[in-house]
Amino acid sequence: MKLRSTLAIAVASLISLGGVAEAQYRWVDADGRVHYSNIRPVAPTPPQDPEPAKAPAEPKALSPEAARGPADPEALIEEVLELSGTKKEISEFTAAVQAQLAERKAEIGSTDYTRAGQVIAESYRFDALYQAVVETFKRRYDEQRLLAVARELRSPLFKRITQLEAQAAGPERMGKIRAFATRLRHDPPPPGRLALVRRLDEVVGVTETNLDIMVATLRAIATGIEPMLPPARRPKPGQLEEKLAELRAHARPQLKNELLVTLLYVYQPLTDGELGQYLAFFESETGRWYTRVAREGALTALTAAADEAGRRIGRVVSAAPAPKPVTLAAAPPKAVKASPAR
Repeated sequence: MKLRSTLAIAVASLISLGGVAEAQYRWVDADGRVHYSNIRPVAPTPPQDPEPAKAPAEPKALSPEAARGPADPEALIEEVLELSGTKKEISEFTAAVQAQLAERKAEIGSTDYTRAGQVIAESYRFDALYQAVVETFKRRYDEQRLLAVARELRSPLFKRITQLEAQAAGPERMGKIRAFATRLRHDPPPPGRLALVRRLDEVVGVTETNLDIMVATLRAIATGIEPMLPPARRPKPGQLEEKLAELRAHARPQLKNELLVTLLYVYQPLTDGELGQYLAFFESETGRWYTRVAREGALTALTAAADEAGRRIGRVVSAAPAPKPVTLAAAPPKAVKASPAR
């Protein structure tokens, strides 16, 4: 499964720093039911399709002859990451974060916007993110399993699915998925189709991986900022983990339904048989191995980037000039007009 939804969650986590909700939100679940919640929808995202900050190099593709003998581990890993679309998604991540940040420029303020943009650009670099994923596959390297994954990814069905996932990430994605979610209220998916998508979510761990990334990102940035906070504002021992666990539990139901709607939208052109064939691979021993390694790679890469972002944010906070002290005695008294209670 792709990292696309995982990256979207990390984007939202990085920008909001845990401010999941400050208002009421309306959303439609995979069964077509309308819900109202104070959990901010974190998928689908983003509304723009920015140019990648750094274009990835062409993969070192394996020939059939090479595949029959001992494979070059690095070449095989790179081919898998290219065929799955993961490399392209990682290359676009920094630009996607910057695009979402730009939407909140007025809310954040020009100074903080500039600082945040610098932190993102320096912390979420393509080369660092991609290398962390590659190194994870090297640590867990299993030639026979990875060759089997590559064979599946070269098949017409998997190539088609990768193309569908890439198309769903276009600039018009948000509007189309919203329209699709609205249609689900009047035309819910057949039970069999919904069951397939739910199984895909469970076996690939789409929801849980997104939650892992969200929590890891918030933990890393909060930890980086904590030393710069006044002692009275620092969380007590165990308080951060308690809040993160509460946030995870609170966000899971809504996030799961958001992602199910997205999966239903992305795989619309597939028949139940094709989707079942796709699911069968991920339910196989090889598919489960690939999912575990890909999930570990994503978590490792984005947690390391969040750690770096937290440190940079901490340095920015510590370098900011302290506010000038206010001498209350020197301030002239002001009349305060009472406002009627509302």
